[in-house]
Amino acid sequence: MQYNAENESVNKFDAETNKQFGEAVSALEKADNVKGLIVTSAKGVFIAGADITEFVGSFKKIRKRDQRLGRSC
Repeated sequence: MQYNAENESVNKFDAETNKQFGEAVSALEKADNVKGLIVTSAKGVFIAGADITEFVGSFKKIRKRDQRLGRSC
């Protein structure tokens, strides 16, 4: 498996990366003749970091849940 984010100078851990990795793991679980997965990058670095802009939606969901449960932030 090789990460190579199109039109990006680096690969970053984002929802798409997580989805692709999950799909690869699911495929591995179903393949009796495969023992592992090699993950590489077509870029100069493997994955530069997470795309924190994608966390905003998750934070809002957590805040709403906590408010509903009477928890303070």
